[in-house]
Amino acid sequence: MAFTGEPSRVCQRTGLAVVHQPDVALWRVFKTADGPLNPPIRSGSPDERWGRFDVPGVATVYGATHSRGAYVETLAALAPAAVDYAELFDDVAPGQDPVAQDWSDMHHMPPGSTATQWRRDRQLGEMLLLRPGQYIDVMAGDTISMLRRHFREWAPNQDPAHQRIDTSVLTCPDRAVTCAVAKWLREQVLDDGSIPAGIRYVSRHGGELSCWAVWVDLGGSTNPDDVKPLVALHIDEVNRVPIEASDADFRWAAKSLGVNPH
Repeated sequence: MAFTGEPSRVCQRTGLAVVHQPDVALWRVFKTADGPLNPPIRSGSPDERWGRFDVPGVATVYGATHSRGAYVETLAALAPAAVDYAELFDDVAPGQDPVAQDWSDMHHMPPGSTATQWRRDRQLGEMLLLRPGQYIDVMAGDTISMLRRHFREWAPNQDPAHQRIDTSVLTCPDRAVTCAVAKWLREQVLDDGSIPAGIRYVSRHGGELSCWAVWVDLGGSTNPDDVKPLVALHIDEVNRVPIEASDADFRWAAKSLGVNPH
């Protein structure tokens, strides 16, 4: 599967790379109890609970242009950590996993397994964007160049190390950095007079997996009950389906991450 997204253009006002809203459906894995159009309102400083490009006071909805991307982005949180126990303990042979063995001895699912209930609590949703907008192509060289040039305006504590920002930083788990990038990008005024509607990026689990972060202005509301109706003005949920263990894209994502689905 090759990346087939729209080529970006350079905004004449900001120098950032921008693209139009996707003309295909976006896919999102969500908890059935919450629905796909009900992201949390963020406030304060970013932490590990925030999404990669969340912005304070804005509802950020994430989606991928292929269900494979939606699955792998969600399952990544369940991937087992790679630990070389032979390096840590003298009595463990190379390749042995004493933790997995202990869990097996206690008849528990081994690390990296997902219970059937995980799938039952979630669904795969298909969404269409209803409004036109310009999105920042955050992985494009022109955008990264502008982030380097203006790092003092967005970098936490104006850390000069971020003057060397690259794609590894934009895909890193440090939400203080990635959300600071998102906040600065959303403050820019583009050459058509609009502000960015969101970000196009690629999954850290595969450069061919195109993902989108859609920013919905809540008009200053901090009431969680306002989120879903406001988001629904911008995004239409056109379909939702159960997550089946036999789904080829679900199984691909699980295998890629070393997760054992049930």
